[in-house]
Amino acid sequence: MGARRVWVSLVLVLAGFLVVCCEGVSEEIKFDLPKTGSRCILEGFAAGLVVKGEVLLTDGPGNVQVDLFISMIKGGTVLFSKRSIEHDTFKFTLPGSNERGSEGKPPVREIVRFCVIQRSRISMANAVPRHAILKYHSEKPGDKRSESVKSNETRLDRVAVTLDTVMEMFDGVSEGIEMTAHMEKYVYEQSERTSKAVVIYSVFSCAFLILTGMYRVYLAKNDLKRLKLI
Repeated sequence: MGARRVWVSLVLVLAGFLVVCCEGVSEEIKFDLPKTGSRCILEGFAAGLVVKGEVLLTDGPGNVQVDLFISMIKGGTVLFSKRSIEHDTFKFTLPGSNERGSEGKPPVREIVRFCVIQRSRISMANAVPRHAILKYHSEKPGDKRSESVKSNETRLDRVAVTLDTVMEMFDGVSEGIEMTAHMEKYVYEQSERTSKAVVIYSVFSCAFLILTGMYRVYLAKNDLKRLKLI
């Protein structure tokens, strides 16, 4: 059981390290636009943050504008929307508090959907696909520090949230391991009791069979004597 705990701990630590190393703030995302329809991207932010950014269309035929629609996954709250843009900025504030809870828990993370909608179909058969560049950064309300400091703090916040999540997962797995150990101990004790009961039952069964056999031999002997066969 101890070896299992060690292996689980090593796996969790390695997973947490990989998550922290690979976790980053996507401050600039470039993607292709469909000839018609929408393209959506999901990003996570801590509650209570102010998110600022811009959308820029590049490449492809000119005079093609899109609609920008930003909403929360949970509840579908619309955070920002604007029609017919080619290069524009956006700003919205996520609901909730960005402060840690009384137990030191990190702020609630909200998933935000960024949708770029192209309503006018590109009729040119050989048209170069249009690209969109989405840039953003998040900050606490009223924060006057430089963008680089804010960006670094955002990265640290996301790493802290990731570490907290990994620790919560580790605590949950530890509780599961302890529960499994308790169940194994209970099953072992029940097996021991069952084994003892089986042994006792077997002894009594053998004794009963022996006594029954001896009694039958005694009766058979008396019958033979009565018939004067022995």
